Amino acid sequence: MPKHAKLFSLAALLSTLLLAGCASSGSPTPNMDQPPADRTVLVTRHAEKAQYSADPSLSQRGAQRAQALSLLPIAQGTETIITTQFKRTIETAQPLAERLGVESRVVNATARPDALRALADDIRAGAMKGTVLVVGHSNTVPMIITELGGPQDIFLSEEDFGDLFILSLDADGNFAGIERTRYGD
Repeated sequence: MPKHAKLFSLAALLSTLLLAGCASSGSPTPNMDQPPADRTVLVTRHAEKAQYSADPSLSQRGAQRAQALSLLPIAQGTETIITTQFKRTIETAQPLAERLGVESRVVNATARPDALRALADDIRAGAMKGTVLVVGHSNTVPMIITELGGPQDIFLSEEDFGDLFILSLDADGNFAGIERTRYGD
């Protein structure tokens, strides 16, 4: 057998072995599209705002980031969207809400921590189906993560936009894990 034919046979054998190894029943590689959980909660801060006032809309950059959020594969199973009463959170969720035909539920951010505690209780109890998206603020995102049983050391500065926290809850609503990623950059 010619030398190049032997190399080709060896390469084919190695490819077959590698493909068989990928199909083995070993531990799956974590996948952002489908986190291992009975329920998924996505928590993010609103996108960039146009101005510093009491209730600003999104800037052009913020609107682009909101569009990027609406295209994330992990967000496509969202059945519940929760925002605060402020334009910037509503506008951040709006492209996804329109894409999926889901109406946003508004939670009064000025009633923190009671409102956030009640929201977390509802999420844990399974009152909301499918993936849940919560769009909050630099000070409410860490609070909702903590109320859902997540870590207490999450911090967002006033300049942090595009962080997405993917929380996994088990069938009983107990915290099972968190992943922090980014979108829209």
